[in-house]
Amino acid sequence: MAQIDQFGRSPLSERQALLAFSLDEELSGGADATADATALTWSPSSGKYVEDTNAETITVIAGRPNCYGIAGEVGMAAQVPVTGSDPVAWVVVDNPGRPLYVGTLDADLNAGSSAAVSVDTATVTIYDTYNAIDSGYKIASGGTVVFIYDPDEEEFALIDAFACEVAQ
Repeated sequence: MAQIDQFGRSPLSERQALLAFSLDEELSGGADATADATALTWSPSSGKYVEDTNAETITVIAGRPNCYGIAGEVGMAAQVPVTGSDPVAWVVVDNPGRPLYVGTLDADLNAGSSAAVSVDTATVTIYDTYNAIDSGYKIASGGTVVFIYDPDEEEFALIDAFACEVAQ
């Protein structure tokens, strides 16, 4: 039997299958983070991945600290054997997240605070992690913001805005 690491993964050479998936919810929070996902299958007629209507919802495990994504993003997971009640787990091997996101604030984002942002069809919470907003100011709801995933803080962080700061 192969050595199993703390995340239930065996060596890559023993992984049995790869699966394309689409996130059903946000995936963030470090190597132990999990998210529900929909299994995808390749459609030769459309030339893209489509929902596998025969598959149940799966849970994917980040498996590494810099793995992240928002609902609707597509990634790849490897099937790995684990001990316990589930015979296999799906560990992300191709990060679904993008390096940069652009979204619209659903609420005011005050300096040093957090707010919900709409991106495509998903909503995530972003934080003013890097103090991009001057103290005593905010970016008003409806403003367009640019953000990234910060693996050290395990959160989405504001890096810029296409809106003027206004006093709180």
